[in-house]
Amino acid sequence: PKSRIKWEDLALVPALLAKAKTVAYTENVVYNYTVHLNTTVKDFLFQCDVLDIIRSLDALKDNLENYGIYEQFSREYHSMMTLHTLFRAENVVTWMGVSRNEKRAITKELLYELSQRYPEWRNDPILTDSEKRYKDAFFNFLLKKLYL
Repeated sequence: PKSRIKWEDLALVPALLAKAKTVAYTENVVYNYTVHLNTTVKDFLFQCDVLDIIRSLDALKDNLENYGIYEQFSREYHSMMTLHTLFRAENVVTWMGVSRNEKRAITKELLYELSQRYPEWRNDPILTDSEKRYKDAFFNFLLKKLYL
């Protein structure tokens, strides 16, 4: 993305893969994260701007549109938006030093943004189709308890 955002790989990599004519697989490690305390990894422990994930997903949509492939991949895009937004909401639950009321308000804001962009998110196959549904037990527990 032209502007600096977190989760920049999410904004670009899926669009590049969708646009690619050929994709190869290797067993070799060629992509690596270096974790520092001042990176986005710390966002999983402490309060941050959770709407960065929304901005990254908006940038992904822009990239798909710019490549002329958004319509072709709109279902996959919506599933990614649903899953990543809910992952961030799940992440808020684990934050240290943030009150339950603050967590609830932040989660509501995330779900509001998701609903604005994808009103049918609760019916997305990533959540409802047993063949496609995300399988993580803790995530699904929180999903049923908090969001659906």
